[in-house]
Amino acid sequence: YEHVKITCVCGYHFAEHSIRKRVVDGWSDIGCPECDRRTKISEGAQQTRKRDPDQENRLWALKTTIEDKKKIIIEDIKNTFQQPDMPDIVVDPIRVLHLSDLHIKQDNDPNSLLQPLVADIKDRDGGLGFEKLDYVVISGDLTNLATPEEFEQARQFVSGLIDQFQLSARRCILVPGNHDLKWYEEDVYHWKHKRLIKTSELQKGLQEGRYVEQGAGYLVRNDKRYLQRFKNFSEIFYHPLVMEEYPLKPEEQAIPYLFPDTGIQFLTLNSAWETDEYFPNRSSISEAALSRGLIAADKQIAQAKQSNQLASDAKILRIAVWHHPVTGNEKMQQDAFLDHLRKANYKLCLHGHIHEERTDIIGYLHPTRKIHVAGTGSFGAPSNARPESTPRLYNLLEIERNHSKIRVHTRCLRKDGGAWEGWAVWTGGKSTERRTYYDIKCEQTKNRGKRTGNKVNTAQGQDNLAGKNQEVKRVNNSLIDFAIITAIKVERLAILKAFGIDATKDRTRKGSRTYWRKRLPLKDGKFYEIIVAQSLDMANVNAAILANDIFHYWKPTAVLMVGIAATANPAPKQLLGDLVIGKEVYYYETGKITAEGKLPEPKQIPVDATLLDRVQALPDSDFSILVDCPDSTNNRPKIELGVIASGDKVIADAAERDAIAAANRKIMAIEMEGYGVIAAAWQSFEPIRCLVIRALCDYADSSKNNQWHAYAAAVAAGFTKHFLLDEPL
Repeated sequence: YEHVKITCVCGYHFAEHSIRKRVVDGWSDIGCPECDRRTKISEGAQQTRKRDPDQENRLWALKTTIEDKKKIIIEDIKNTFQQPDMPDIVVDPIRVLHLSDLHIKQDNDPNSLLQPLVADIKDRDGGLGFEKLDYVVISGDLTNLATPEEFEQARQFVSGLIDQFQLSARRCILVPGNHDLKWYEEDVYHWKHKRLIKTSELQKGLQEGRYVEQGAGYLVRNDKRYLQRFKNFSEIFYHPLVMEEYPLKPEEQAIPYLFPDTGIQFLTLNSAWETDEYFPNRSSISEAALSRGLIAADKQIAQAKQSNQLASDAKILRIAVWHHPVTGNEKMQQDAFLDHLRKANYKLCLHGHIHEERTDIIGYLHPTRKIHVAGTGSFGAPSNARPESTPRLYNLLEIERNHSKIRVHTRCLRKDGGAWEGWAVWTGGKSTERRTYYDIKCEQTKNRGKRTGNKVNTAQGQDNLAGKNQEVKRVNNSLIDFAIITAIKVERLAILKAFGIDATKDRTRKGSRTYWRKRLPLKDGKFYEIIVAQSLDMANVNAAILANDIFHYWKPTAVLMVGIAATANPAPKQLLGDLVIGKEVYYYETGKITAEGKLPEPKQIPVDATLLDRVQALPDSDFSILVDCPDSTNNRPKIELGVIASGDKVIADAAERDAIAAANRKIMAIEMEGYGVIAAAWQSFEPIRCLVIRALCDYADSSKNNQWHAYAAAVAAGFTKHFLLDEPL
């Protein structure tokens, strides 16, 4: 940041924040408070240019920076509200950095605050490992004394965050705290002797909370000057960042921010609107401001739906932000405003002030209208201003794209000059376990606009189930509806071909893996979101690791293990190309080795009951098999339901095959990955449905070869598509 100095001909030096505000507002001159002369900004700069030849360059850079910032904000608004023909499928959760109580002083170095924070957020080894943020929320007390110099340091710090994470300033959600108002320069209270105030005047003119009795008189509040307490916050910090002034009138200090691209709406409120030197603990929310803010927030959503920026049935996650707590010590005494927020379906409030972590639930007995409270500790308060043994803290929220869950990471800085790390204070699954995060379960929301009701261009050659630019709707609320796992290349290629997935254009990467994603159009304009993956190698352990990665990154409703398998029964009981849908998956490898031999201890897990029911009820219908049968017959594959045996070795011996089949009379197929996938789904924290679909490719004997691999893979892929088109979920 380059400093710009301008001097009037009388010798008066203009404050830099005043120059910045005039430039932002588009004015070319500035008035001198000493001689009343108006000085053109360019002419005033000439007075210092002789002493500082680079002054003109810095002034030009200031104008350019402001114009660039305006362009970025305008572009971000366009991107947020535009409705593209093919919306991007975003896998990562929505990430919100929540800071509070920075208490930045004039001599603080913004970079010394910024660098450790950015390092902790981006560090993949010990930190959070996030390269991208969606929003920054700062819930007050940016400064210590609200001086212009402190606000300038705070502005540089927030500007650094914006640059590091490539944000628009519009995605910085900012509210003031009690340390962000100034009364040291404003003559807010005037002393009046009691003799000068008649009793009737005292009763009518002096309202409760607007005067203080002092000695033989009263300190009476000047309401016009009272509004100027947040002037520095507005002019030096807020305005240069977001290109808008922060309103000084209390009734205007409830500002909604709607983001259709993420389905989130913030509402900022000023809980320090009546805090001053004589009433330092008078925190509350203005009723007039709240009413206006709720009306404006509803209007934003209605207009977004009317202009098709949101779907008509879109559900929005509403988050309120203010400074003071609403529970525990130092809480706002007048907390009835929370009922209005609950009724307006606000699900989360973010606050600071108490310099320690805090979480609570308002209205916890109500089945749907609860407000979760997530208070963060102080990012910058000194140790003597924090509760005992409480370090500096900040929170980072991860919000699922369907708004079903919010994970709150709490980070701490134990020693000044040290590095940020996890703050393990939250109870885990066991009474002795402590975690560095906690989860908030939210009511599941429905379609949220950008991924619902948008136009989707179907690829050429795809079945005529949805024409180009047809309106389509998601069926389920998960990020991905179905994940299809394959073990070998021939299986993956068969799936890509059956679903019309382009191996190059539809390829994407997440973490260390490559995936293919596509929409499967359904009837009545609906669709399924599909991803396809191939494990690094065969065997259950590789399939389980892949499944776990998919659950973490893609959050599917269901996972399908699709591919080829050996038959457990020789012909003519089973023929190559026939399909086996697993009712249970039987893992035959486990057991105990003794001197007398192996004592088998097989494990068996049933597939998802709902998916199994849908398979059983599937209407008889031919499905496409995009590969010719190796024996040139036109026999349609037989579809059977049975037990699938799963192990970790290729079986090419009839005796071994028969021994496996003898252990369970219902075994119909033998393969190497189904148990790994179904075990991963069974052990997943989030419920995930699972089904195993296998087509028979050999007899697991000495004649084993690859002749039927491509055809069997095509049978399994064709049936899988046929099954999904029937809309099982």
